[in-house]
Amino acid sequence: MKDLWARVYPYLLSGLGHVVLFGALVFGVTLDKPNVGGGPETPLQAVVVDEKLVEREMARLRSVESEQAREEAERVERAQEQADVAKRLRKLEEERLEVLRRQLNEEQTERAAAARKQQEEEQARLQELEQARERTAQSVAALKAEQAKEAERVAALKREQDALAEQREAERQKQAQEVAAARARIQEEMAALTRQKEAAAERAEQAKRRAEEEKQKAEAEAEKARVAQAAALAAEKKKQAALAEQARVAEQKKKAEEEARKIAAAKEAEEAKKAEAERKRIVEKQRVEAQRKAAADAKRKADKAAAQRRRAQAERALREQLASEQASLDSARQGLLDKGRAEYVARIRDKVNRRWIRPTGVRKGLRCKVVVEQIPSGDVIRVVIKQSSGNIAFDRSVEQAVLAASPLPRPKDAALFDREIIFTFDPED
Repeated sequence: MKDLWARVYPYLLSGLGHVVLFGALVFGVTLDKPNVGGGPETPLQAVVVDEKLVEREMARLRSVESEQAREEAERVERAQEQADVAKRLRKLEEERLEVLRRQLNEEQTERAAAARKQQEEEQARLQELEQARERTAQSVAALKAEQAKEAERVAALKREQDALAEQREAERQKQAQEVAAARARIQEEMAALTRQKEAAAERAEQAKRRAEEEKQKAEAEAEKARVAQAAALAAEKKKQAALAEQARVAEQKKKAEEEARKIAAAKEAEEAKKAEAERKRIVEKQRVEAQRKAAADAKRKADKAAAQRRRAQAERALREQLASEQASLDSARQGLLDKGRAEYVARIRDKVNRRWIRPTGVRKGLRCKVVVEQIPSGDVIRVVIKQSSGNIAFDRSVEQAVLAASPLPRPKDAALFDREIIFTFDPED
């Protein structure tokens, strides 16, 4: 209705313009009519119409009409072109359908030829194929239900993977915290051992200094006592010698001289004895110092060896813990990779199964192992039947299904991609 109004509206405008122009021409011209009633004549005022203006208006109207006619012709031409295009498209579609029908007929001919070449027991199961055709509707419904279940399974698997990823992240953080805590404890223990060692060394040094000071003090007091005793003995001897000298001045000069010599010899012997005692004291002191030093060195070496053993044990325990944690992580990672690869191969097998068309006369229960070679984009470049089903038509239909499924689904993790995929195709699985 709108298209009809759009086509009629310009013509209505054009006709209205002609009517207006005609009225202007009629009522604008001066008419000399006689005065029939005999009364006074009423003068008529004439309106002068510019002919050029009229001509321009007529030319404009003709231009508008020609423009409208041209647009209408263009619309008609475009409609005709669209009709021609639609006709060509229909022809191309018919040709494509004809090609598809020919290809389908050729494939059916080839399948029929392959079916004729099959064994007698495959020919005897044509009735089962008829029954399978009758059950097609039920199979379609079952396939839809299976697809819905598959979607639910994929969603559940995704949720499980997300939960596993969260659990793995939590375990990794927990393990990192435990490792950090263990390292902190080891560092604290090592610092405590170092402090204990330094404190023990400091205590040993203080005890050594105290023992040395006490020993030096005792030796000084003993030396002082020996010196005082020697001085008292010497004074006593001198006093006795003076008394003896005074008593025996005259008659015992020779004896006094001999006594003096004895005293000198005794003094020399005393000094020699004192020197020997001093030497023995120094030797004993050096021996005690050597024993103390050896004991301190042995204790220091024992402490150092014990600290090293404890440090080695702590480092060994830490390495064993880290190795155990790394083994757990590697095992979990390998499990995830195996699970992801199994899911990846299952997705490929499902897509091939959806593209597979059961050949005519092929019995149920057949299966074959397929080797598929692909490129990173998922495009299939080679298909090989590694383990045949024993039925040539079935094996060929599987090859065609794999090629029809190209490009194959990509893995969720690029690390799972493999140029060669091997799987068992079982339509009843």
